[in-house]
Formats: sequence, structure tokens, C-alpha cells
Amino acid sequence: MLKIGDFSKLAGVSVKTLRHYGALGLLCPAQVSGENGYRYYGQEQLCILNRILALKETGFSLEEIKGILQAPLPKDALLGLLQGKLQQTEQAILQAQEAAAGLQQRIRHILSEEAYEMVDITIKKVEPVLVASIRRQGLEPDDFAGFYSVIGEDIGRHGVKEIAPIMVIRHDGVCIDGVWDWQAHDWEAIVQIDQEYTPGNPDIRVYRLPAVERMACMVFRGAWGEPIRLATEQMLKQMQDGGLRYAYPFREIFHYGEGQSDDWSTFVTEVQYPLEK
Repeated sequence: MLKIGDFSKLAGVSVKTLRHYGALGLLCPAQVSGENGYRYYGQEQLCILNRILALKETGFSLEEIKGILQAPLPKDALLGLLQGKLQQTEQAILQAQEAAAGLQQRIRHILSEEAYEMVDITIKKVEPVLVASIRRQGLEPDDFAGFYSVIGEDIGRHGVKEIAPIMVIRHDGVCIDGVWDWQAHDWEAIVQIDQEYTPGNPDIRVYRLPAVERMACMVFRGAWGEPIRLATEQMLKQMQDGGLRYAYPFREIFHYGEGQSDDWSTFVTEVQYPLEK
């Protein structure tokens, strides 16, 4: 039997760590002296400690490790657990790589003589949402805006509530270098709702907008039109420079705008682009 200090040196872990593992029930001393409370460990407990450390290094929490040690899993169950942890690790690596790319991009920007101002881009998972929508092609923004009122009136007649900011989904017709192709526009007015219903207006479609695992997002504060167009172009440029492959359709969510303020400079719009895997 070894005192806790000797066992600590032999195992290469601190006494504090051994005491912590004991308190959690992960690795309790083989014997505790009744007279002085000294903790003693057997050499065979090195095997248990080694397994704890190995599982910890692969990303398992101490609580997860405790469950594995207390109730050994069948081969298939253990395999599933390890595969799930591998997916989590790969996702963490991907996030770290994206963070490193973002840092590199900001460093290059500071060192360069480019005059543009960088925008802040985050990547998040977007959950599915129930929506009512009207989709049209070839309209200018002023002609398109009235569809939100049409949807609002219809859901109101059916006792359905709007539960989040309105948005537009742009299926195509992207503004590049200040030039819009209005005939190519394929836009969808979206209102997020709290329940399924059968629309009274045949132009309205009710469906569940699918989740997006990796969505690049920029939150813009300022007027619509030219300012947000320039910010969106900058967003796309930064994603391209950072090696992020974006896809369509993309979304614009109007968190704060018309009907809430007459000051366009206070408008808050979120631009979202799905990322390819």
C-alpha cells in the first residue's frame, strides 16, 4: 500500500487531483487510517487511474467517466459513445480552425493598407421555425414590403400570433458592386408564427423553415439600402477571404426597424448566410 503522496508521485498526478477524484467517487483510497486519516492506495489502482486520465484526455467529463467506470458498457454502447465524442471533438476542431482563420484575417487587415472596415461575423446553429410566407419574383423592395401586412391580417383572422421578428429570404438576385437585377429577384416574405393553420389567402404558404447547422451571421445597425448593401458585400468578401463557402438562399431578419423607429440609423438587421459543409 502507498500513502497518497507516494501514489501521487508514482502516478504523475497531484495530491489535490487524487482527493478530488475521491470526493467524486471516481477513485477512492483502498484504505483510510482510522487514527490519522491517512489515505492509502494499492498499486492495482494505477490501472483505474490510467483509464480515468485516458478518457479525460479524449474529452469525456469526470461525470461521464464515473458512469463508464461504475457500469461497464456493452461494446456497441461504448462504440456509440466514443463515436459521439469524436464528432464533438471534430466540431471543436472546426470551430478552432475558423477562429484561427478569423484572427489571421484581422491581422492581415491591420497590416494592410485597405480602407474598408471589417464587419463582425459569427457562426451559429439556427433552429427550425414555423412560418407563414408569400414568395414573389421580379419585384422591387417597395412593392414587396406590403406582403407582410397581407400575412399579418390573415394570421390575425385565424387567431395565430407572430412570435419573432419578420424576415425576408432571398433565393437569388444578389446585389453585387451596387448593381441589382430586379427581374432576377426571387424573394420570400416570412412571418414566424406560433401554430399551424390553413391560410385564407391562397398566396400564403405555411410551412416549417428547416434548421441550418452552420449559419454565418452579421448584425448591422443602420439604414437599409446602400449602407446594409455595402456591409453585406463586406461580409461576403471576408467569408471568401477566410475560406468559408456560403450558399443560398440567405436571410435578412429585421430585429428593429419600421414601425418601431423613424430614425433609420437605429435599425437593426441580421444577415444570415448558410455555410457549405
